[in-house]
Amino acid sequence: MLSNYDTTVVGLFSIAQKLFEGRVLDKKELSEEFGVRSKTIQRDINFRLASLPIVYIRGKGWQLNKPT
Repeated sequence: MLSNYDTTVVGLFSIAQKLFEGRVLDKKELSEEFGVRSKTIQRDINFRLASLPIVYIRGKGWQLNKPT
Protein backbone atom coordinates (compact mmCIF):
# COMPACT_ATOMS: atom_id res chain seq x y z
CA MET A 1 0.00 0.00 0.00
CA LEU A 2 1.30 3.43 -0.92
CA SER A 3 1.81 6.15 1.67
CA ASN A 4 0.28 9.59 1.16
CA TYR A 5 3.68 10.85 0.02
CA ASP A 6 4.07 8.03 -2.51
CA THR A 7 0.55 8.60 -3.84
CA THR A 8 1.32 12.30 -4.29
CA VAL A 9 4.57 11.58 -6.12
CA VAL A 10 2.89 9.06 -8.43
CA GLY A 11 0.11 11.56 -9.20
CA LEU A 12 2.54 14.40 -9.92
CA PHE A 13 4.64 12.16 -12.15
CA SER A 14 1.53 11.06 -14.02
CA ILE A 15 0.43 14.67 -14.58
CA ALA A 16 3.92 15.66 -15.77
CA GLN A 17 4.08 12.66 -18.10
CA LYS A 18 0.72 13.57 -19.66
CA LEU A 19 1.92 17.14 -20.19
CA PHE A 20 5.12 15.95 -21.89
CA GLU A 21 2.98 13.76 -24.16
CA GLY A 22 1.37 16.99 -25.39
CA ARG A 23 -2.02 16.42 -23.78
CA VAL A 24 -4.27 19.23 -22.56
CA LEU A 25 -5.30 18.44 -18.99
CA ASP A 26 -8.69 19.21 -17.48
CA LYS A 27 -8.82 19.87 -13.73
CA LYS A 28 -12.12 18.04 -13.24
CA GLU A 29 -10.95 14.95 -15.13
CA LEU A 30 -7.70 14.84 -13.16
CA SER A 31 -9.50 15.22 -9.83
CA GLU A 32 -11.77 12.30 -10.70
CA GLU A 33 -8.84 10.17 -11.87
CA PHE A 34 -6.84 10.70 -8.68
CA GLY A 35 -9.76 10.90 -6.25
CA VAL A 36 -8.91 14.37 -4.98
CA ARG A 37 -10.60 17.75 -5.05
CA SER A 38 -10.15 20.14 -7.97
CA LYS A 39 -8.40 22.56 -5.59
CA THR A 40 -5.73 19.91 -4.94
CA ILE A 41 -5.05 19.58 -8.67
CA GLN A 42 -4.92 23.38 -9.01
CA ARG A 43 -2.43 23.64 -6.13
CA ASP A 44 -0.26 20.83 -7.46
CA ILE A 45 0.01 22.44 -10.88
CA ASN A 46 0.55 25.97 -9.52
CA PHE A 47 3.13 25.12 -6.85
CA ARG A 48 4.51 21.59 -7.12
CA LEU A 49 4.94 21.66 -10.90
CA ALA A 50 5.82 25.36 -11.03
CA SER A 51 9.22 24.71 -12.61
CA LEU A 52 7.54 23.34 -15.76
CA PRO A 53 6.48 25.80 -18.49
CA ILE A 54 2.76 25.09 -18.07
CA VAL A 55 0.17 27.39 -19.63
CA TYR A 56 -3.58 27.50 -19.06
CA ILE A 57 -5.81 27.50 -22.13
CA ARG A 58 -9.17 29.00 -21.19
CA GLY A 59 -12.02 26.56 -21.64
CA LYS A 60 -9.67 23.64 -22.25
CA GLY A 61 -7.12 23.14 -19.49
CA TRP A 62 -3.36 23.08 -18.93
CA GLN A 63 -0.73 22.31 -21.50
CA LEU A 64 3.05 22.27 -21.60
CA ASN A 65 4.32 25.38 -23.39
CA LYS A 66 6.85 23.89 -25.78
CA PRO A 67 9.51 26.22 -27.20
CA THR A 68 9.15 27.05 -30.88
